[in-house]
Amino acid sequence: MGNANFEFAIARLENSPSVNQSLLDYLKKAVPTTKRLVDLRNGLEHPNGDDRTIIEDFRPTPGGIDPPAWHRGNLVVKSSLLDDIRFFLDFLICFCENVFFHGLLDNIAINFPFEVVQVPDSKVDPECPVLYRLELKIVQQS
Repeated sequence: MGNANFEFAIARLENSPSVNQSLLDYLKKAVPTTKRLVDLRNGLEHPNGDDRTIIEDFRPTPGGIDPPAWHRGNLVVKSSLLDDIRFFLDFLICFCENVFFHGLLDNIAINFPFEVVQVPDSKVDPECPVLYRLELKIVQQS
């Protein structure tokens, strides 16, 4: 099951014959968020005694009603379930786009000057929230 470990996959990529350093740098930055998401998921899918993901429903408190929260033992600090879900969905969209573009740029012939450009927030279609696009980089030679 070692292949399911995100950090194992990064180490394996580092030892591959052709290393894409920008992809590796991006993946290393994504480790903490990925680990948090996987730890919460694993605590739901594979609970082990006290080491499981605990989901707390809405709770009345003296200051009002607390929203649902979740945590997993000592691995994951209690946080808002709704905020985390929004954050993880945004993260997964960005992660997939980043990995896709890194792979695409790594496999495009070197004589095609493409660059990845972030789509301005005002131009992102909420029905299809693509955050990046590939554009031909115009290089003027003098």
